[in-house]
Amino acid sequence: DDHEIFDGDAIHRLHLVVSGFRSPSRPPRDAPLHRLPRALLLAELRECFGAVGPDLGDLVSDAQEAALRAEIAAWETYRLGDAPRLHCALSVIRLLADPSVSDEECEAWREVCAGPVRFRALEAGHFPWTGASSALASLLNELIAVTHPASAI
Repeated sequence: DDHEIFDGDAIHRLHLVVSGFRSPSRPPRDAPLHRLPRALLLAELRECFGAVGPDLGDLVSDAQEAALRAEIAAWETYRLGDAPRLHCALSVIRLLADPSVSDEECEAWREVCAGPVRFRALEAGHFPWTGASSALASLLNELIAVTHPASAI
């Protein structure tokens, strides 16, 4: 029984926040990016996700590029398989100016979580910290306050 792993309070203490990617219960629909040469990767990020202007390459150091590629590889290659459902609260942030994730792909996060699932909208692109950092910070602070009232900033 999945519920033997966590007591009832654990679901309310754990809170996962996701945005900018489809539910892992949905198959990928785009060609992989993580193995592209640097110039092509950055061009695709600009094209697909509205990343920061033409000087994006100057803003991404070698270490940041390696971390970015690792993150992209993780979400491009991960398959849900027979994994048990998540036992936590889940907040899905729908980035309204991000065409890379559909409403259906966001909604499908319900399929992977046994805890409460909340959907929040943010008027931002795929990288909300570049154009909507204050709104993102407010939303994250609100989500923290809901789950951990004493921890809110």
